[in-house]
Amino acid sequence: MNGIEIISASAGTGKTYTISELIADEVGSGRVEPDRILATTFTDKAATELLSRIRVRLLQGGLVDEAAKLDGAMI
Repeated sequence: MNGIEIISASAGTGKTYTISELIADEVGSGRVEPDRILATTFTDKAATELLSRIRVRLLQGGLVDEAAKLDGAMI
């Protein structure tokens, strides 16, 4: 991922899934530091869900340190 990526779609199309997978893959590969992430959503609830999904995906991959560093992300 280089620079800014915008994902825009209507409700129920899988945006949260897509974004969480994309971010987890980038963090997991070492291309992106977790505390350098900036992601926006329309609601606090959606932001919490996005953060949770990324963290779970990282933990499932054994990336405990990276999951902990998500506390520094701006989501």
